[in-house]
Amino acid sequence: MKNWMQSLKKEVDNDKKLILVGGASSSGKSYNSQCLANYLSNDHRVLMISADNYYKGVAKISVEKTCLKDKFAKYQKDVDIISALLKKITLIYPLQDKLKGNQRKEFNLAISPYVSKEDKEEFIDEIAYQLENMNFDEPFAIDFSLLSNQIKDLLNKKMVALPQYSFHTSEIDAQTEVNGNDYDILIVEGLYALREELLSQLNGISYVTSAIVCDPNTLLSRKLHRDILEKRSKLSEEMILLSFLDIIMPAYDDYILPTLQNAKYILNTSITEKEVSNKVEDKQIKFQTNKEIYKLLKSIGAVKKNVCKQKDFYLENKTDKNPYNLSISLRESDGIVSNLQFKFLESIYSRQTENYSLKSFSIKNRQSDNLLNSFAHAGFNVSDIIDKTRTIYEIDGKTIKLDEIENLGLFLELDNENIYLLNKYKNQLNLNEPVEKSYRELSKSSKNNETDIENA
Repeated sequence: MKNWMQSLKKEVDNDKKLILVGGASSSGKSYNSQCLANYLSNDHRVLMISADNYYKGVAKISVEKTCLKDKFAKYQKDVDIISALLKKITLIYPLQDKLKGNQRKEFNLAISPYVSKEDKEEFIDEIAYQLENMNFDEPFAIDFSLLSNQIKDLLNKKMVALPQYSFHTSEIDAQTEVNGNDYDILIVEGLYALREELLSQLNGISYVTSAIVCDPNTLLSRKLHRDILEKRSKLSEEMILLSFLDIIMPAYDDYILPTLQNAKYILNTSITEKEVSNKVEDKQIKFQTNKEIYKLLKSIGAVKKNVCKQKDFYLENKTDKNPYNLSISLRESDGIVSNLQFKFLESIYSRQTENYSLKSFSIKNRQSDNLLNSFAHAGFNVSDIIDKTRTIYEIDGKTIKLDEIENLGLFLELDNENIYLLNKYKNQLNLNEPVEKSYRELSKSSKNNETDIENA
């Protein structure tokens, strides 16, 4: 990062007043732009603005798109009025609940002076469809004219009312007054900061461009961490995941990736050691055993509590490898997708892990027919599958897991907080040295050995 900031400082020192920073969602544009602003602030008065605040808002986008349809083109003159009415009625509701129930009735009545009685139901149906299929990651969602005009006004030392976009309401819900005379450097960061729709409106302005890039695994990890754990979004975990796979990544390929050629400077921000160290350390220990273990567990008083079938699907995006060995796995338990898991640096740390619950995904309806297809659509393909039967035992109020892995055999596994049970029962359970490799690594080793035998 230091070299990147130093290069941009040289540009600023050579009279560049505007820095444009583009890149994918969750690539680290805001964080790194803020670091750059802090760095430049030693010698300059820096203002950073986010192009994300120039989203038109879902009311405006859905009405504009509806009025682009031939049948409703006659209502384009009233787009602003109809959009304002829709925004007022739906503002307090999250995106998935907008224009539902009584909201629809209220909106139907409100637009009566502007939309004919014959068209109203179909007109509202189309707006509802646009809301349900909202794509924030396409250029149409950004008000490039407002953004470019405010950039010019700020550089011309004018007072500007900057819009403030809310990710909770999906609308612009406030403004911030800024005096351009207070700053001599402007940083604009956002998905489309390098789009021609913006650059073409900045003629006569001396600017420098930069792109923030990283691998897809990192993008997905940061997206879920930010929107779920940091609660930036009100969407369900499933909706956040599907929006990334079905909308964000395809939009990145279609609309953002081509703009990176407009960048003079590139900063790679794949997941860092600091981010990895902030994850939960997921220590586990396991032992390979045999069928005698069933009798031995019974002899020490272990009680069988549950048996379930599990499949772990390991997903890989081959377009760009992550330097910190970030792996993604999707777990199915008894036909239900139970969680999405990220593991970091398995061979160096124990296992730095983040889990996301996806319990409402049905394997029949979402996993095979939809979810894995969505991953594939976003460039993530299944590289390995671990198929197992997991039996949960309880002893001394603690849990022991017995896994029967297809083509590998039986393994007894304990979580970190229950490892002390080993001191009490290791000899009685005839346990030898623990197995250090993951089931995935053991499976790969087994397959390689089979290949070696076949080739011998």
